[in-house]
Amino acid sequence: MLLISIEHVLFYRQGRFEENILISLAKQGFTLSPQSKLFVETTNYTARIVGKTFTKLVDEGVVDKEEMGYYVSDVLLKLMLFSKLLEISSMCPFNLRYR
Repeated sequence: MLLISIEHVLFYRQGRFEENILISLAKQGFTLSPQSKLFVETTNYTARIVGKTFTKLVDEGVVDKEEMGYYVSDVLLKLMLFSKLLEISSMCPFNLRYR
């Protein structure tokens, strides 16, 4: 059941906006402002797209907000995002994992 919901969030949604934004959020751990210049640069999208996507992810319960900022609420989803991030970095011509 949980695996189905994780796949739903990552693969069967409109576009790859959510996946890339979730990977950036998991990589940072949390962000105080999703539309900040620093966070937006990690996603390669506009601040508007990031803001709308964050609103959608918060409404669906995928991302939560506390005093420290926004973060991926599901630990298993966060681990899956990290594994996707490692797959991406292992495909690079130079190894980014050891930087």
